[in-house]
Amino acid sequence: MTDDRRQLVLDAPIGRALWSLAWPLVMANELNVLVVSILIFWLDRLLGETGLAVESLLRPVGLMALWLLGSVGVGAMAVVSRSIGAQDGRAMMLTLRSIALTVWLWLAIVVIAVPLAPAGARLLAANLPLEGPLLQFLVPWLLLTLPLMSLAELLLDVASATGWTRFGLVRVVTDLAVIALLVPLLIDTLGLGIAGAPIAEGIGGGILVALLAVALYRRRAGLGIGDVVPGWYRPDRAVWSELLRIGLPVAVGRAAGFAAQLVLVQVAAREGMAAAAGYGIAGALVLFGAMLSLAVAQASGVIVGQSLGAGRPERARAAVRAAVAGTLAVAAGFVVLTLASALLIAVFTTESGPALQAARALAIMRWSLVGIGIWQVLLTTFAALKATLRAALLTVAADAAGVAFALLWHAHSPLVTVSLAFCVASALKALLLALALVLDREAMTRLGFKEAA
Repeated sequence: MTDDRRQLVLDAPIGRALWSLAWPLVMANELNVLVVSILIFWLDRLLGETGLAVESLLRPVGLMALWLLGSVGVGAMAVVSRSIGAQDGRAMMLTLRSIALTVWLWLAIVVIAVPLAPAGARLLAANLPLEGPLLQFLVPWLLLTLPLMSLAELLLDVASATGWTRFGLVRVVTDLAVIALLVPLLIDTLGLGIAGAPIAEGIGGGILVALLAVALYRRRAGLGIGDVVPGWYRPDRAVWSELLRIGLPVAVGRAAGFAAQLVLVQVAAREGMAAAAGYGIAGALVLFGAMLSLAVAQASGVIVGQSLGAGRPERARAAVRAAVAGTLAVAAGFVVLTLASALLIAVFTTESGPALQAARALAIMRWSLVGIGIWQVLLTTFAALKATLRAALLTVAADAAGVAFALLWHAHSPLVTVSLAFCVASALKALLLALALVLDREAMTRLGFKEAA
């Protein structure tokens, strides 16, 4: 990384540093959700309620798999940011080992998941006539979209760890262009049906991987990440263990959240296909706010990681505090924005049934942003501290509590029940992670809170 970027992260006023790192991530994350929105738009226009329901049912599955592979990226971001802060020249080696690990993990997933895809489609469809469309979407997603998007996210995590968060904009501009052009072409013009959607996503991911790999390689000297190491594709138990020890608990925790969403959307589907589609639309809108607060959390994670690597705990402490305040401001803004929910929902669907159900769900789910922002900041803090296991277990427990609420609370409307369960899980995550950090003396000391007190 160039000296001015390192100086920005470690020496600039904390508000300026957080903003400078966060705004490209904000743009990238929000435009990334726009990619999802465009996909939903075309599925609605070209395939109607069936397309919306398939996307809603499979979204938790896709996010769960992406986060499991994304565990490597979480670990890579932590170790690369430490490496940059310490200026030890190991960042390129760590990046290449991370790429190799991602590919090997994807191959293991394919060997297991593809033969089980028909059974999975039947399970997800439940009583809805969607088994065929689900399978047509799922298989190309596993073979093409999953590996390429996972590698793209890994390279973006590495770029962010160096302080170059603007690389994220390359990702979303590429995705936007590809999704907007290829989805209708593949689904309608070429007659691939719903399988055209994941194929288009995979093509976009492949283009993005190529662009990011070339950019990082050409900037390697300026970014201070070192040179290519020979034999990087071979298994490296020491590095792989460190990456998974840091990243896997975080990824499992978030994957558990998506697994919980899989249960919740099944409960919502008891009200019918329109309720399942409406819950998916409301979730996509909540994702807009969640990705905004995630950008703040990711920026704080970069500052915390580099500050700890440079022996600056007071800097790390200030970043955590500023990030929590920032995410609370995001939550307040989102609640105000979604008062005009009818206009926002109309962007996603022209179908009256799903639109009505989405408005009902969003009226409840928008309040979840308060808890979501706080737990995102705390989780990235635990990752920077390389202390993610306890944090992950607590997030899994919170998601389990949300699922239990949805299954045990017998309300008149299953859609209302799952929307409330979503809020309960988010609030519990924030509360449990905050308590875990306060009660962890070592973590509090490393962040400088004990000295400050």
